[in-house]
Amino acid sequence: MREKTGFTLAEVLVTLVVIGVVASLTIPALLQNYKKLEYVTRLQKNYKILTEVVSMIQAENDGSLTGFANNNDEVKDAFLKYVRYIDDCDSGSCLGNLWYDNASASSKILNGTSYTTWSGSPTIKFQDGVAWTFWDVTGSDCSQVQGSLGNICFQVGMDVNGIEKDPNTIGRDIFAFYVTKDKVLPMGASSDDPQTGTCNTSSSGWGCAGKIILDGWKMDY
Repeated sequence: MREKTGFTLAEVLVTLVVIGVVASLTIPALLQNYKKLEYVTRLQKNYKILTEVVSMIQAENDGSLTGFANNNDEVKDAFLKYVRYIDDCDSGSCLGNLWYDNASASSKILNGTSYTTWSGSPTIKFQDGVAWTFWDVTGSDCSQVQGSLGNICFQVGMDVNGIEKDPNTIGRDIFAFYVTKDKVLPMGASSDDPQTGTCNTSSSGWGCAGKIILDGWKMDY
């Protein structure tokens, strides 16, 4: 008579425990990497759209951005002609509406500290929930300077998965760009930019768009 072979109950329980331990160690990392990939993919898409819209505005303005807008609201209105959006707001009416509310500390910098100094700049909300906000238009001559970086016409901030979705963190799903006289420049992409070097978990994260692109579209932080 042949002996029956198989696993004892104790062996099965030990195996399940091992599987559970391995899963608890690997699944969070897999989920984190998936989210990072999602943020980067959305950043790439919005960077492409931003570059295309700026090119169209330049073409309409005789190949230049000089003189096309005198303030933040005029920049936002110029963009509305070229994008599919579901809502927009002017300066002073966006905080707690289409953009973050300073009072509720609903957004953070990359080191985890609450960010509560949004200026209430004009904002566009897109059909997929993404929000773009426009700031620092100091006139129509593109004369703004940041550090050693000059010829800045305006700046664009964007939440690439919408303000309703976490993590609402600069450097994770919130990114920013300079629009200069001749190009769209991600913050952190130029050695002349004072935000270069801020893309780490002990800093603000403002330079992360540039770092991600320079690193080959990877969020390695």
